[in-house]
Amino acid sequence: MAILGSIIKGIIDLKDSLFSESSPIKDQQKVLIQLLETAKDRSFGKYYDFSQILESDDIIVSFANAILCHDYNAIKGRWSSRVLDF
Repeated sequence: MAILGSIIKGIIDLKDSLFSESSPIKDQQKVLIQLLETAKDRSFGKYYDFSQILESDDIIVSFANAILCHDYNAIKGRWSSRVLDF
């Protein structure tokens, strides 16, 4: 009987992990907030004022409006030299 109970519990746990109630949009917003928090005191975060973005009512819209698309060459030219200076 204990084996059957552990099998049923395993199936329930598997179902819960496959069919999570979380929202992908909310999950990505949490990741964005974590990244902004981590980078707000660094050069890139200060330049784009991540602290102000974090204080806005709609962080996603504020981030999208503040940060333009960067291609690799633009990032490399503007920011990688700062990393190499350490």
